Amino acid sequence: MASAKKQLNPFKQVIQQSGQSRETAASPVPPDAEKTGRRSRESYTQVGAYIPKALYKDVQRRLIDQDRNFSEVVEELLTSYVAK
Repeated sequence: MASAKKQLNPFKQVIQQSGQSRETAASPVPPDAEKTGRRSRESYTQVGAYIPKALYKDVQRRLIDQDRNFSEVVEELLTSYVAK
């Protein structure tokens, strides 16, 4: 019986061929990088909602066409809702 060489997963092969270690292969955000997204702002909170998949797909298509993001639309709709 011939001994089979253990196959490395493709990502490990790339890292190994590059000469990097597993820890240095990832490109972490530098500690001095400025956080500018909503996630890092204390005045924002993350929320979740369940909506029909078909509606979500339609919204995503329109967002791409208008070069907008989901958060902007939700914020706009909720602001309008609260103002009523």
